Amino acid sequence: MLVVYSVACDPIWRTHRVQVERVIGAESSGLTLESTEQGEWKSSGKLIPSVSGCIDIDLSVSPITNTLPIRRLNLAIGESAAVSAAWVRFPDLNVEMLSQTYGRISTNRYQYQSSTGFRTEIEVDDLGLVVNYPPAWERVATSV
Repeated sequence: MLVVYSVACDPIWRTHRVQVERVIGAESSGLTLESTEQGEWKSSGKLIPSVSGCIDIDLSVSPITNTLPIRRLNLAIGESAAVSAAWVRFPDLNVEMLSQTYGRISTNRYQYQSSTGFRTEIEVDDLGLVVNYPPAWERVATSV
């Protein structure tokens, strides 16, 4: 499966537009989501009430979307916060609400837990970009 995506957010890290293209063999499918400052989400101009109120996007194929709430929340060490994200599941591109909790452990480490029961410790760089998301993802290069 090949996934190409872009996420547009405002200066305080609220997601406003997401474009996703997913390719499996000869089959290609796409999804465009737009949200308002009030957390209303639309796909092809139609409201998605199940994710109303979500500020963040979470693409199940990429932990980089965890950077958005990490930057937006700007937690102090020892603080935690709960958020709800519009979760795009692959390969079907279904969108549903996912409750998440972020707790800042140290300068570059966060405890992450979702309502699915998944839990991991996320490591970020000094910009808040995800470096390590065990057990399945690790950034291997920082420059080209």
